[in-house]
Amino acid sequence: MPVSLEVKRVFAEGNELAVQSGKPFDSSFLLLAMFTLPNKGLALLEERKIGEDKLIDAMRSLRGNSEKHEAIVEVEEKMQQIAVGCHAELVSTLHLLIALCRVSQSTAYKVLRAAGVDPAELRMSTLAELTGPIRRRPTPPPTQPASTRRSMPTVVMSDKPPTVVLDRGSNVPAASPMVAEVAPPVSVSQPAVLDHVEKPSGGRTPFTLDPDTYPTLCSLGRNLTEEAYLGVLDPLVGRTQELETVIDILQKRRSNNPCILGDPGVGKTALVEGLARVLAGVDGQSPFDEIRVLVELNTSALIAGTHLRGSFAERMGLLKEEVRRAGGRLIVFIDEIHTLIGAGAGDGPLDASNDLKAALARGEFPCIGATTLREYKKYIESDLALERRFQPVILAEPGFEDALVILKGIVDRYEDHHQVVVRPEAMELAIRLSARYITDRCLPDKAINLVDLACARARRQRRNDVRDVDVAEVVSKQTNIPMDRLLLTDAERLLSMEPFLVKHIVGQQEPLQRIAAVIRRNYAGFNSHRPMGSFLLVGPTGVGKTETVKVLAEFLFQSRDAIVRFDMSEYSEAHAVSKLVGSPPGYVGHDEGGQLTEALHKRPYQIILFDEIEKAHPDVWNLLLQLLDEGRLTDGRGKRVDFANTVVMMTSNLGSDIFDSGQGKTIGFGTATNLGTDAQESKVLTAVRRVLPPELWNRIEEKLVFHPLSRAHVKAIAVLLLAESSKRLARDRNIRYRADDDVIEKLIDAGGFDARLGARPMRQTIQRLVEGTIANEILSGKVEVGHSLRLSLEASGQITVHVESPSDFSRPAP
Repeated sequence: MPVSLEVKRVFAEGNELAVQSGKPFDSSFLLLAMFTLPNKGLALLEERKIGEDKLIDAMRSLRGNSEKHEAIVEVEEKMQQIAVGCHAELVSTLHLLIALCRVSQSTAYKVLRAAGVDPAELRMSTLAELTGPIRRRPTPPPTQPASTRRSMPTVVMSDKPPTVVLDRGSNVPAASPMVAEVAPPVSVSQPAVLDHVEKPSGGRTPFTLDPDTYPTLCSLGRNLTEEAYLGVLDPLVGRTQELETVIDILQKRRSNNPCILGDPGVGKTALVEGLARVLAGVDGQSPFDEIRVLVELNTSALIAGTHLRGSFAERMGLLKEEVRRAGGRLIVFIDEIHTLIGAGAGDGPLDASNDLKAALARGEFPCIGATTLREYKKYIESDLALERRFQPVILAEPGFEDALVILKGIVDRYEDHHQVVVRPEAMELAIRLSARYITDRCLPDKAINLVDLACARARRQRRNDVRDVDVAEVVSKQTNIPMDRLLLTDAERLLSMEPFLVKHIVGQQEPLQRIAAVIRRNYAGFNSHRPMGSFLLVGPTGVGKTETVKVLAEFLFQSRDAIVRFDMSEYSEAHAVSKLVGSPPGYVGHDEGGQLTEALHKRPYQIILFDEIEKAHPDVWNLLLQLLDEGRLTDGRGKRVDFANTVVMMTSNLGSDIFDSGQGKTIGFGTATNLGTDAQESKVLTAVRRVLPPELWNRIEEKLVFHPLSRAHVKAIAVLLLAESSKRLARDRNIRYRADDDVIEKLIDAGGFDARLGARPMRQTIQRLVEGTIANEILSGKVEVGHSLRLSLEASGQITVHVESPSDFSRPAP
């Protein structure tokens, strides 16, 4: 692609600067060369307040770091590739600037870092300049005097590679093909260019606070605006509406104090840092007519060293006076502002919050607070005088799309830090998995943390890209969920739902098919905002109702523990409603929330099990109406809880006596013929419907009857229970075992089968006859770690244990 004349001139001028300084030509001289002649890159650098003096100081600090020839060649290749990708007609200095910010091995990249400039942020700004809409530029900071600027050099085109003539008379070939194309022979002139340009005094910026004028703020605070000006702070992505609200509140005449409220990890501090970037003019024109400085004040630093009586009050007085004297040009940010309540209370009659109330109300102490909604209600909202000084700005947790935009906006910084590339599918998976399985934090923080950790692992393994597998591996280690399950999409898993359920639940194929059908239908989008499914499971004891709930939790949410269970016999009184959603205001425990709502707030993806629903009080049933119909509840604190990602299961033993009346009427070895007929199923549902209110009955999507188990069913369950027991023993003791068929028959005959009790007797029989026998062998020393065992039945009816070799264990039992 053709190269513009301004790029050729930048390369020629960079070569001249290298010769004048007596240094080998490298990419850092291209950065300096942009300040010697008018070009598009210079305009952008001045807009970002990146001056030549900063770069020169950084180059001095990096003396001794040499650049390989391949780096400057890679810069030229990247420059060409970027121009082609932008569909440009010519390669411009903007493309060159992006390339310099992209090649991390180049000296220019290191110089930008040393100068306090984030190359990733500068690259994004330059790309936005190339592809984004035209925007009004803020007034650039004063650049160096015109007397220190060199005039544009004359460009001499030559077909032969030029040579650079040094004092010593030696000829050094030009370092770059681009330089070879445009640079003429130049002799050295002293002094060197690094010593020629004036330096700013003391490293001050337009936002630096004078320590003599503001001693308290300089010693206790952190100047966020200055850090934003120097490129230290990360950019703010999204949150435009919230940022505008904060700016509007700050410009009020009185009570100009926003208080940012949100759960940990939603981006409260990031919003304030984004405001600092706006005030510094980094992210567009500042909305204020004059310079505003944002200073973060640490409450612990404010209190430290004030053990003498009166010292804290004196420090608060100095702080208020400094802010008042600034005339509104100083804004104080206090993170965890609720810690002001009671701070310094031992020093006198007033704590920090009461000491600031008058200044906050008069607008003399512009202050931004940040805390969680819970702490705000507990500490600030209870003090009405303090509450009216602040105007809350609620920062909600972003959804999937918003979190993805935020993550894409800042991922470049993590790529530059770890020297890797994060693929888009890895970012999407990080948000999806963190939202579902990491419930103790909020988006986007938990997704960013996953990507950061995945980048670190990829870097440690000497790989240069981060894939969705890396993110799934991080989540798998944190949650103990198999990685292959995490990589499956919900659609793929739901299509294989019935085989998974039937494999673990024996004898109830029809109810399982109906459960799978409802969940698939609702997942496809037909449930609106209601839960993923609501089911009523009825039938005699021991037929698999509770086990179905556990298996369904394992399939949907990757853990059998993803269940919150409520025994409705404990909720048979009217006041029990408060146990579920929390006590109303004025009652004990109002701030603690309810058992149901708090469980959902901590873990939105799980199964809600109401056991023995018929024993609940009618007021509890009325609460379930809203849950099943609207998919949400409001707790005693006014917080709304969403049930859209849950499955609601209810169990009942009503009508089980109908099945009992049908037992024992068969002759001989009849088993399954009359274990559960359609007539009996209808009678059971009628018995349950007679107890539950019709409005609750009609809101339940499926009413499922679990039929009694036959002898063949219990035999299949015995195989599953033995395999589960062997797996536990292998995990704990590295000992495995298997049982012959006649052992299983023995277990059934020895009390493992009872048509009225289902599979419960079999579990107890296995514990008594199998696990007890193996335990005796282990304790006696006959079975050691690593052994494989086989259980067989002797002629006397006794179960015996045999130690097998691994090859014997792999063969099926006779």
